Amino acid sequence: MNKPGSIQITIPTPCTQNWDEMAPAGQGRFCAHCSETVIDFTNYSDSALYNFFAKNNSEHVCGRFLGTQLDRNIHIPPQPHSQLYRLTVAFGLTLLFTQTPQLLAQSRPPIAVQSLPTKLTDIPNHANLGILKGNIMDDKKEPLPSAVVQVFQNGVLKGGAATDYDGNYIITPLDTGKYDVIVLYYGFDSIRQTGVLVAENKTTIINYNMARHNTGLQTIMVHTYGKMRLSNSERTNNELIDQSKKKEEYIPPSPGNKTYTREEINNSPK
Repeated sequence: MNKPGSIQITIPTPCTQNWDEMAPAGQGRFCAHCSETVIDFTNYSDSALYNFFAKNNSEHVCGRFLGTQLDRNIHIPPQPHSQLYRLTVAFGLTLLFTQTPQLLAQSRPPIAVQSLPTKLTDIPNHANLGILKGNIMDDKKEPLPSAVVQVFQNGVLKGGAATDYDGNYIITPLDTGKYDVIVLYYGFDSIRQTGVLVAENKTTIINYNMARHNTGLQTIMVHTYGKMRLSNSERTNNELIDQSKKKEEYIPPSPGNKTYTREEINNSPK
């Protein structure tokens, strides 16, 4: 007969007899009122309770219980595995550990170790190569992080870098020759230096100090309806320069917010 998955002990009508007045007998005490032996289950574990009642579930049992043993599910205790089961598991683990290293050795791709060049002479074909480095600061000698430094040769971009937190930059490797260097940073006038010489197997160091834009200069606003309005002192009595007969042209801002005079506007290309 199959054992139940769990049992539950319930006492609908508890006995009113005094346990201390009963005479010791067998596994408990003898109750003279009902002429039965009351088994003491208070020291039974869940496994012992389950095994007892699973075996004697068809018999009338009178017993003494703890409150924590009543009205809850008592599950079947874990069953010990047979010797055959333990031998089967041991054999399977032995087979697994003996085969795993071989499988890993077959599936593992070869490892290629490659060292990165740490200096200019470690770079293959380093002949005629050089380094350009330096520092970018503002007019108060404070470093400018994330400033952009670009090098051009014959109008073609050859390299570039952004400054670190301390304003340092390094561009490498560069072919030997002369370069045009452009430094850009938001809110500052851009810098352009031509004819910077990069020598073979040498480091050229150039530091730059950038100046802030002069926000006090006057600006020009170009409107889409073909009229140009001058600001501040250049504008008198809301005077408008009629450009309706001229080709509308967008005047891009140049580095440093250059100010255009009235004469420059009138002489601008049509």
